[in-house]
Amino acid sequence: MSGDVKKLLDLLPDRSTCEKWIRRYCETCGRIYHVIDQNCLINELDEVLIECIDANEVHVLKILLVIAIAMQIDKSERLRGRMILQEAESRIHTSTRF
Repeated sequence: MSGDVKKLLDLLPDRSTCEKWIRRYCETCGRIYHVIDQNCLINELDEVLIECIDANEVHVLKILLVIAIAMQIDKSERLRGRMILQEAESRIHTSTRF
């Protein structure tokens, strides 16, 4: 596993916290922007967590972006969400895969 993917995986909260933020995103932003399917994203989360050694960077980034956006709704998590968002955006802009 590359150091960059490991760094992204380290940003992921535990499974239940990830699921909470995915649900929150789908309940709020997801009602306006129908681009993320909650069940598909939960399945991707499962794959990432089970196969973390070979985790697909795109899937990890998508999960991180959804979580970071959802965290903006909660004042106590806003700063953490911004940090996650900055790391994800930095990876997107510097990777040759995107």
